Amino acid sequence: MWDDQITAKSDNISKNVKKCLSDKFMLNWSNNVRNSAKCLNYRIYKSDFCFEKYLSVLPSDLRMYLCKFRCLSNKLPIETGRFFNIDRTERHCNLCNANELGDDFHYLFKCTFFNNVRAKFLPLNICNNPNVLKFKELMNTSDLFTLTGIAKFCKSVI
Repeated sequence: MWDDQITAKSDNISKNVKKCLSDKFMLNWSNNVRNSAKCLNYRIYKSDFCFEKYLSVLPSDLRMYLCKFRCLSNKLPIETGRFFNIDRTERHCNLCNANELGDDFHYLFKCTFFNNVRAKFLPLNICNNPNVLKFKELMNTSDLFTLTGIAKFCKSVI
């Protein structure tokens, strides 16, 4: 890229620099997500750095709740325990008796405290026999009806 600076056109240099910076950013983002303990569930459904449809189709109030839920900017035990230096394995849900980790997967699919809200807002076929693939499918949906339901569920949880 820099071998023949004199004859290189400025637009080519600009494109090459932009591409190089973009590649470095993408690599850094990917490494941060992959290596962060906070992103264990996030990396299940977010593998590419790209614009998410819910950001443009949901009303701002619902968009905020879904965004907070996805980014773990909330008061789930998995997050609040971090502030009090509670070991990750001890950050249990305090709303049900399952004695499970109080993370986004638990609240979306398993917490009995939210059974009625879950039945009201989330697709039944996704909630039955929850697993990582269904989690990924739900969090990556582009269906407006489903996105609205997820956001309303998140509003109830948060």
